[in-house]
Amino acid sequence: MIKMLHHFAVTDGGPSVVLNRWIGAMVELFRPQIAALLHARDETVMAWRRRRRTHVLEDLRLEITSSLDIELDTQLAIVDRVGDRLGDGGVRSALSLPSMAEGWGESFAG
Repeated sequence: MIKMLHHFAVTDGGPSVVLNRWIGAMVELFRPQIAALLHARDETVMAWRRRRRTHVLEDLRLEITSSLDIELDTQLAIVDRVGDRLGDGGVRSALSLPSMAEGWGESFAG
């Protein structure tokens, strides 16, 4: 699953192309945290299974398998620091973040 994160894309034109881009950008921006959550989830599920010897995914007692607090401002500051180290234009290519302003208003209905 973690190896597939960089392929994540909301491709349906849907109600908002801008929203689709934003969701894709957030997944890319927080990819390290999402990977950590997936690892923690796997560890929690396996530990639960070893302790309880049940069908872990059907056990209603297991609700939250991993969690993590995130801060958008902090994450963006990290991206800025990486960009400073890479030089001009390095951040977008290094992190593959789409431009959030591109197409603004194309599908805005009011």
